[in-house]
Amino acid sequence: MLGKALADQLSESHEVALVTNAEDALGRIARQRFDAVLCDVKMPAMSGEELYRAVAARDPEQARRFIFMTGVGFSPELQGFLAEVGAPMLEKPFPIRRALAIIAQHVSGGPT
Repeated sequence: MLGKALADQLSESHEVALVTNAEDALGRIARQRFDAVLCDVKMPAMSGEELYRAVAARDPEQARRFIFMTGVGFSPELQGFLAEVGAPMLEKPFPIRRALAIIAQHVSGGPT
């Protein structure tokens, strides 16, 4: 439900494709190019880090499009991963204007 609500809000400014699991995301990213990929850190079956690494192995350019989201806080491991890959993070809950700003900055190549 949260993914649907976020997709609905983002679709007012962006074309949005919503998938509800990492396996579907892998398939979608393999078939389609995205300007930004919003990815939850904690997901069933495959973590956001695992999804990122799978995409990076096949398509490093698409991997650079990732923006992560979490509601579980920043563990040292998560901080290390984010520093390694240079991806921005949205900490839940976040206002939609924050998500839009991060997406705009990330897509334009500016600082996030």
